[in-house]
Amino acid sequence: ATVGCGAILLQNAASPIITGAMFCENYAKDGGALASYSSSPAMANILARGNSVTNRGGALFVNAGSPTITNATIAGNTGVDGTAVYLGNSPTPTLTNTIIWGNEPLARVPIFVQSGTPTISYSLVQGGCAGTGNLSDDPLFVDLAAGDLRLSQGSPAIDAGLDAAVPAGVITDLAGANRFIDGDGDSVPTVDMGAYEYGASTGTATLTVG
Repeated sequence: ATVGCGAILLQNAASPIITGAMFCENYAKDGGALASYSSSPAMANILARGNSVTNRGGALFVNAGSPTITNATIAGNTGVDGTAVYLGNSPTPTLTNTIIWGNEPLARVPIFVQSGTPTISYSLVQGGCAGTGNLSDDPLFVDLAAGDLRLSQGSPAIDAGLDAAVPAGVITDLAGANRFIDGDGDSVPTVDMGAYEYGASTGTATLTVG
């Protein structure tokens, strides 16, 4: 799209549930993956990779509304204002258990807040982000450049999420693998940050893009 968003446009108080979705290599002016106007989608197990915009929100453009985003991986997108996420017109989004990393250009901020009050917690955001349980260390993707956004051994995102934030009934990750497992060896099964669970016992987390 040369105007608007690249994949999904929400407006007029839309409130869809979007679970287990990949947004890859879309192109637009605003919102490479999704643009949300005065809407409140509930999104879980989301991957946004390789999307690009000429203006705002490399992956997500949010104008008003109260989106809820849980266990998303937003990586390798390109934008101007908000290489990953743009927030304008006073939205109140909630992001939990989410990884935002490797969006370009790196000199610009991944989350651009023109106005609004985001609640971001138990998430890994490049450059850092205020909020409970947030991290800023390299998530150690298997291979970001090749589109393999699974977590490698030793990733700080393993077992670092908030179980209570995971929507009811969402017991698997984006690849259909077990979501609540012990990934760091402390014998306490805890959800990971991001769309993929490290060391899951079923399913496959292989992603091929391009």
